[in-house]
Amino acid sequence: MPNGHSHDAAPAGNKLTIERLEESLERLGYAFVEDDDTPNVLRARFDHYPFTFAVAGEHSHILVVRGRWDELLSVQQKLEATRLCNHWNMERMWPKVYVRRENDSALGVYGELVFDYYYGVSDEAIDRAITCALSTTVAFFSSLSSQVSDQDEADT
Repeated sequence: MPNGHSHDAAPAGNKLTIERLEESLERLGYAFVEDDDTPNVLRARFDHYPFTFAVAGEHSHILVVRGRWDELLSVQQKLEATRLCNHWNMERMWPKVYVRRENDSALGVYGELVFDYYYGVSDEAIDRAITCALSTTVAFFSSLSSQVSDQDEADT
């Protein structure tokens, strides 16, 4: 119990909830659906990229915004995709980007931002987090599209 604070429960103040996340997306004018299989997860598409918005953590205090590039890569492209992701991660703060195997023959490329709201969060901060996550992740996907296209042309 450092500094006399217990970490057993998140403070009761402006707690992050799935309802507040829904309100923020509505306020920003975004369409979304609830995930029928996973509680505390919303799904949406932005610039044709699929995104998930999740309230996570032991005390439901973490906002996770994750987008997936709309193209799947072959497993043979793993090294190049990883190189592009690593370069982005070294040069920019947001989003964290990575390559993940989707099945035996395909790779997905993801962008993700995580926000910790253990001590509460304002509506404005949720709005800013969503806007930041979407704009930076879509910027990465746009960059990736042009770089993969450039690489494909160089290979032919």
